[in-house]
Amino acid sequence: MTTEPRIYVACLAAYNCGRLHGEWISCEGLDAEDLTAEVEAMLAKSPVPFAEEHAIHDHEGLEGFDVGEYTALSDVADIVALIEEHGDVARAAASLVVNDLDQVRELCTEKYLGAWDSVEEYAEELLDGQLDLPDGLRCYFAYDRFATDLELSGDISTVEDDGVIHIFDNR
Repeated sequence: MTTEPRIYVACLAAYNCGRLHGEWISCEGLDAEDLTAEVEAMLAKSPVPFAEEHAIHDHEGLEGFDVGEYTALSDVADIVALIEEHGDVARAAASLVVNDLDQVRELCTEKYLGAWDSVEEYAEELLDGQLDLPDGLRCYFAYDRFATDLELSGDISTVEDDGVIHIFDNR
């Protein structure tokens, strides 16, 4: 079960004065300008006058992505757009790369092979599409070993998510 993307944004002026002030902001459907407006509205309600700086202190629904205190709101908006377009596939792809949204986008759109219950199931389907093995010969083929070879050779990357294996092409 995935959670709606949202961030907890804190007012740094209040934080530095020993007071906690911040809000959970739902990011769904928001672009960078909308997120900025939400943060500015939170800062306007700060108990510390003239508060201008914020930090992201927590997030939900952005698993796999490297979202930290000072991640730009435009990057958060781009991440949310990727999640809205590709869902769990984007989260899985993000766990394979660090801080490169273009690479995550490429994994989602060009390198994603699909989701299976196991890598062995993928290997069997891959070979069935390439070889026309008679049923009598199928029992002699070690799909589990072929699946292991695919992973160890670097031909594919796999990400397990809630019992589903997402597979990406590395070639």
